[in-house]
Amino acid sequence: MWSLRPEHFKKIRCCLPPLCEQKVIVRYLEYLEQRIRRYVRAKERLIGLLEEEKQAIINQAVTRGLDPSVRLKASGVEWLGDVPEHWEVKKVTQLFSIGSGTTPPTSARHYYGGDICWITTSELRESTIQSTKQTITRQALREFSSLRVYPSGSVAVAMYGATIGRIGVLGVPAAVNQACCVFFESNEIITEFWFYWLQSRRPHLMALGHGGGQPNLSQQLLRSIRVPVPTRSEQIEIAQFLDRSVSDISGSIKRARRQIELVEEYRTRLIADVVTGKLDVREAAAGLGDEEGVSGEK
Repeated sequence: MWSLRPEHFKKIRCCLPPLCEQKVIVRYLEYLEQRIRRYVRAKERLIGLLEEEKQAIINQAVTRGLDPSVRLKASGVEWLGDVPEHWEVKKVTQLFSIGSGTTPPTSARHYYGGDICWITTSELRESTIQSTKQTITRQALREFSSLRVYPSGSVAVAMYGATIGRIGVLGVPAAVNQACCVFFESNEIITEFWFYWLQSRRPHLMALGHGGGQPNLSQQLLRSIRVPVPTRSEQIEIAQFLDRSVSDISGSIKRARRQIELVEEYRTRLIADVVTGKLDVREAAAGLGDEEGVSGEK
C-alpha cells in the first residue's frame, strides 16, 4: 500500500523564496482560490437546478403519462400516489425475472480476462454499458452457480454503499457482481421506460436502504416494489418524449461538470507553477486591491 511516514517528510527538499515573496504568493493564491470557489459554487447550483428540472420531467411522465387531462385513480401505494385510471399496478416480480451475481476470487487469475463482460456498481452511471473494465472467463461461469450472463437490454441497479440506486442498461450481454440487482426478460415493460422509471424512483429506493454507516438494498426489498404499468404504446411514447426532453438538460449538466473539472485542473497547475517559481506573480499580486485581497470572500 502507498503510505507516507514522518521520516519521509524529513527527506523532502524544496526551494524557499524570501519570506516577503512567500507572503505575496500566498496573497495571490488565496485571491485566486476565492474566485475559483465562487465559480465552482455557481456551477454546482446550476447543476442542482438542472437535476431538479430533469427529475421533475421524468417523474411527471412515468407516473402520470403525457396526457395532462387523463383521469386518475389511487394506486393503492402511498409513495406512488395517483396514477392514470387505465394503468395497472403490479408487483415487479410479475413483470421481470430478477437476479444478481458474484465476484470470483481475485487471486485466481484464471477466472479473469476472458470474453464475458463483468459489471461492477462503479460502472452503473445512468447510461448504457457497452464495455467493462474487467471480464471473466467461461471457467468462472461454470464454477460459480451465482454467475450468469444477462441479455442485452437488462437493467442493473446498485444495491450497496455509496452507489446505491445507480442504474445501468446492459448494451451487451454481461455478468454482474453481487452488489448489482438485474431486471431482465420482461414481456410487459420495455427497457427504456423501466430505465426512466427507476431513475424517477431513486430517492425512494435509497429510502428503502438500511444498514450501518451506509444504506443497503436487498433483492427482497426490490422484489416488493409495485409498479404502475402503462400500455406498451404509451411506454414507447413516454420513453421517446423523455429521450428528447432530457438529452439537452443532460448535455448542460455534463458541460457544467466538465467546466468544474477544468477549473480544478487549472488551480492545481497554477499552484504548482507559482510555488515552484515557474510563474512570477509579484506584479500581479501587487495589482490586487485591498478590497479583493485575502481578508474575506466577496
